[in-house]
Amino acid sequence: MNASDTDRPGHEPGYGEKRGDDIQVLVLGVGNDMMGDEGIGVRVARELIEGYVFPAEVEVVDGGVGGMSLMPLIRAAGEVVIVDAVDASAKAGSIFMFNSEELEMDDAPRLSVHDTGIVEVIRTAALMNEGLSATIIGVQPKKMDEFGADLSRPVARKMGRVIEIIIDLLESRGLAPEPKAARPLANPSEKKNA
Repeated sequence: MNASDTDRPGHEPGYGEKRGDDIQVLVLGVGNDMMGDEGIGVRVARELIEGYVFPAEVEVVDGGVGGMSLMPLIRAAGEVVIVDAVDASAKAGSIFMFNSEELEMDDAPRLSVHDTGIVEVIRTAALMNEGLSATIIGVQPKKMDEFGADLSRPVARKMGRVIEIIIDLLESRGLAPEPKAARPLANPSEKKNA
């Protein structure tokens, strides 16, 4: 990576591994992992990046709270799947799926605080890329505005299910990822306690 690569959005540390204009599906985890449940999207993206090898047509990105800086990635994709905390006034850990049109309705659930920008980014990108399809996978947070690195128990329990939903969605498009080889345990005694 040369110095000019770091000047472009999406090349900062923590983002996905691949780049290119042939991205059919962009899986974008957004949120702030220092605000508890607000970080569900970025945590899902990191788990996917660490645990799977994706076809060249799929890009998985930890978008953090990137907002408009994510526009080039979103515009380059044919389809965007966004994972985020969504306040639908439901039971903590509830999972919702919306398309971009449903987010524009008056009774649509509120995306997390940082996402006043992500809905606008999707709308703007759709104006520039008429074929853009957007799906939002949202998880109802237990706590939205509490500083801390940990997810609440109900939200943490749903991470695996959100990952399954994403993998199923990719498989339905003929873009199934392959699991990476099992990662070694950090501590050999973990095996005894498992």
